[in-house]
Amino acid sequence: MRTDPPAAAAPSPVRIAVSACLLGERVRYDGDHSRNDFVAEALARCFELVPDCPEVGIGLGTPRPKIHLAEDERGRIRLRDAEGGDLTARMSAYAAAAARRFAERQVAGVVLKAKSPSCGIGDARVALRGEAGPGGIAERPSERRDGTGLFAAGLAASRPRVPIISEAGLADPVRRDHWLTRVFAAAEFERLRGRGSDRRMLRAFAGRWREEIAAVSDEAAERWARESAASRRADDAGETLDRLESLLAEVLATPPTIAGHRRVLEGYARRLGIATPSPDDSPARTGIEGSIAAFARGQAPLAAPIREIAARAGDPGLRDQAYLTPRPAPLRYRETTYPP
Repeated sequence: MRTDPPAAAAPSPVRIAVSACLLGERVRYDGDHSRNDFVAEALARCFELVPDCPEVGIGLGTPRPKIHLAEDERGRIRLRDAEGGDLTARMSAYAAAAARRFAERQVAGVVLKAKSPSCGIGDARVALRGEAGPGGIAERPSERRDGTGLFAAGLAASRPRVPIISEAGLADPVRRDHWLTRVFAAAEFERLRGRGSDRRMLRAFAGRWREEIAAVSDEAAERWARESAASRRADDAGETLDRLESLLAEVLATPPTIAGHRRVLEGYARRLGIATPSPDDSPARTGIEGSIAAFARGQAPLAAPIREIAARAGDPGLRDQAYLTPRPAPLRYRETTYPP
């Protein structure tokens, strides 16, 4: 009797945790939402979204009085309600629990609401303690607007390798593409862990991400090359995977530069036997050389030379490079020009 081989399991979807208000859920303090089209449409089409509202999570109703960040007498940042009650411990505990939930669900990235006292990333208001004025009377407290919400801070501390961005950051094509690159890397690590990686798979992974790292800096590429070489000699694949994950997350935390991208693109062109452009190339140049020069001048998106190189790459190993891998169209990954 013939027995067909079992069907291969479908790959797990890439999961992204998202502030629920950005998806149109009416969980804001005023009973409204902050729906963001890119999050609710583009990200939702390409990833499995995991909504969360930490303020609702700690038991605050909707609608509700505003909460805010404030410095205490020791200069620590506290989360307070409208009556001055301290919500810091509750929010910190909720953030730690959410980080565990996201880890269990293999969340590869996080999108949070900008300027929120819970979710803001370097743009939330923080009330400062007033200084004593004449006669010892306290002056009106001032504020600063570079605070990080307690939920965002807790997630970053618990899951430092998971990239976090706000919807405001997603509006900047450079920051959006950098975040997406880190999401793709985190998702690949999760798949490697799920499959039970061996040394062959780790070597392939290291080679696949080499050019993404080279776009950050030559030093980063050298560090990656050393770690990759060490992985070929290691006996424990799991331990090697941990080291590679840690290094890749550390390196990719630094955004690549225009010069770094150009260096990588010209390296691909040389491998394809194509002369590469000089910095003062004429805008009239065409083909891959012209696309690289136009990208460096801020006149073409990075995706333009990448597509041309990928189309010319006959070597399967070259086409499989993470740098050249096509990404879902709704994300518009590397499809917007960067300022030179």
